[in-house]
Amino acid sequence: MKIVFTARHVMGIRAAAFLTAGIARVPFWKFLGVDAGAALLGIPATFGLAFLFANQVERVFADVHRVQRWLGLLVVVAIALWVAIAVWRRSRRP
Repeated sequence: MKIVFTARHVMGIRAAAFLTAGIARVPFWKFLGVDAGAALLGIPATFGLAFLFANQVERVFADVHRVQRWLGLLVVVAIALWVAIAVWRRSRRP
């Protein structure tokens, strides 16, 4: 029942967990109760968080784009450094 409750909130395993509960012959009333309880807790919490933080989405996207640029620069520098070291090691071989 813990897995069914948790799977309600995890997109990738929801269908598999529900199917597995059926295969394991979990009683329908028990499954329905746990799933409804998870939905009654999860959906209002999700909408509440969305309502509270909706005005900050643009700021978060701006921060993500800034971090993305710095990570891209870091990757380019790391590749250039790796290539420079590889060329330097090859030039030192007899």
